[in-house]
Amino acid sequence: MSYEEAAEAEEQALQEQADDDVFGTPGRLSDDVRQILRTGFANMNTIVEQVSKDSGLPAARVQVMFGQQHAHVNTTRNHWNIYGRYFKMNQAQECERLGLDAPLADTVKIRSKTYALFKEVHADIWRDILETFEEVEVWAANHTVGQRKRDFAKAVAKMRQLVSAYIMSVAQPTNHPLSATTSRCDTTSPQHS
Repeated sequence: MSYEEAAEAEEQALQEQADDDVFGTPGRLSDDVRQILRTGFANMNTIVEQVSKDSGLPAARVQVMFGQQHAHVNTTRNHWNIYGRYFKMNQAQECERLGLDAPLADTVKIRSKTYALFKEVHADIWRDILETFEEVEVWAANHTVGQRKRDFAKAVAKMRQLVSAYIMSVAQPTNHPLSATTSRCDTTSPQHS
């Protein structure tokens, strides 16, 4: 079953469910639909594994490449969902900002407050922090040594960019070595006279 066939089967099953279950919970999948999806996804995984074996590329990379080239889905990142994983790994630090003691029950109310404060504290770079966090999560998955090296170099470059952006956001323009007033290219400075 191809990706398109699986998507079509899901849509058809949802339509049949909507026709049959007028009073049911919207969006809830029946057991039949769940079984169709499990079978379709298992078939998709088999295909990915075969392409991985034939090409010598890791399965994770094959999936990413397929998604980039063929999937017509919304690939924008959901920062709230990424923050949920970030919160789980950094719960003590995030709760400390609110003056709360961790560990706490991970409720929507608590996470909403910590998320709002996280965005406030990291005003200009909060998206970058979460996206980098997600990239590191993906990087931690099973990759080849060469791919790990490339991904690590990208992560280092991204971290340098984040640190630089953070320094620029908190530093006073006159005190920071990268600011325009102390630029090495400043022709009015005594060094260039």
